[in-house]
Amino acid sequence: MRRIALRRAAGAVILVAVAGLVTACGGDDASEKAGEKLGEKLAEQAMEDSGGGDVDVDVDGEDVTIESEEGTIAVGSGEVPDSFPSELSIPDGEVVSSVDTPQGSLVTLDVEDPAGAFDEAVADLEANGWTRVMVTEAEGTKMAQYSKGDASATVLSDDASGQLTYTIGTA
Repeated sequence: MRRIALRRAAGAVILVAVAGLVTACGGDDASEKAGEKLGEKLAEQAMEDSGGGDVDVDVDGEDVTIESEEGTIAVGSGEVPDSFPSELSIPDGEVVSSVDTPQGSLVTLDVEDPAGAFDEAVADLEANGWTRVMVTEAEGTKMAQYSKGDASATVLSDDASGQLTYTIGTA
């Protein structure tokens, strides 16, 4: 059930993005707002038609929020998700995207030193009582998985893109 909801949400985000791209060519605020509203309505209708129940989609610039009976999904850039555990620190960098769902949160950062940011995030997890499940490394990419109670954490760094992705999952 949740997998279907997330696919619907992903479809909605794509619809909203397409509507935004179409109207972005117009260049003024009025056409941008009109594109956001069109994208919202198209996404809501598509999700409701596919059995998603009552769905509300809100677009605010680069941020998209999808609300239904199953919960809220927020996708955006520039900010760490509200649900990200406050006891964990985020390595220095520019937040380029974030996702906040009832099942967890994800933040992607542009960082100067992906390997260093990875090491910092992993050290912070361990200092906060998370248990290492596995760590792997291959050609400029590092990935670590941790657990703590019913929660899970994944940290992924990529030297080629200069990014670090930090995912926290909750049960």
